[in-house]
Amino acid sequence: MKRAILLLALCAACAQQDPALSVRVTGMYRIPADGDKLSIDVFDGSQVIKHRDWSATTTPPLPVQQSLDVTITLVESGGSHAHVKINVELFLGPAVVGLGTATVDFQSGRTVDVLIPLTHP
Repeated sequence: MKRAILLLALCAACAQQDPALSVRVTGMYRIPADGDKLSIDVFDGSQVIKHRDWSATTTPPLPVQQSLDVTITLVESGGSHAHVKINVELFLGPAVVGLGTATVDFQSGRTVDVLIPLTHP
């Protein structure tokens, strides 16, 4: 009986993780002097499936930096959005000052690293 419980515990520990993306956004922007809001949209086809903004007043806040370098983790649960497009915008007030995009596939049981460098529009 003890062996069966131990085997079940080991199998539970081996459960496969949900597919995820580790999205690193970089750019030569001092935060908040050159950009004060970061916005990300994740698309499945033409439909936005996730939208999020970060600024000094959000939780967690967009950190003060000499050069933008943030990492955002996106987890796909249920396997319904295998192929996505990620658009990132950096704003200074109402003006867009940085843009970046990537198209990527979630991979079963893995975290995929994605780099999105921002460039001036």
